[in-house]
Amino acid sequence: MLQRVAETTKKRFLVDAHVPSQLVIGTVDPKSVTFPMLLAILRNNGLAAFTQQGFVSVVPADEIRHFAVPTINRDDNSIPDDEWVTRIARTRNISAAQLVPILRPLVPRGGHLAALPDQNALILTDSYANGRRILELIADLDKPAPKGP
Repeated sequence: MLQRVAETTKKRFLVDAHVPSQLVIGTVDPKSVTFPMLLAILRNNGLAAFTQQGFVSVVPADEIRHFAVPTINRDDNSIPDDEWVTRIARTRNISAAQLVPILRPLVPRGGHLAALPDQNALILTDSYANGRRILELIADLDKPAPKGP
């Protein structure tokens, strides 16, 4: 299946030695798998993927935080939802450290969420879609405190 996706997308894959050779794909026709579909299949099999230096690396999802996942600075609709990236979120009205225990349950086991208290920022490594969701929650929570009567 990887070979077919590589041929149709012209992407080059690097597969970690700990990735099983067989994947459960359900009722999907292996001949019709697109790159975003492949990423969803990998996610459902406990794997993760990220693009770096022209290669798509496929690794166990529980180990993703140990790899050089690319950092992005803004939303990019060309990134598939299930591709992993690192983002930095700065807050103005709420302590970033205060958000960590609230948001950490939303980050998968292989992901990463940490506060940089001196910069009032969070570092998040997660799938693009879940990272975008968490950034939206941060924006909703990072509002000025209501003024008293």
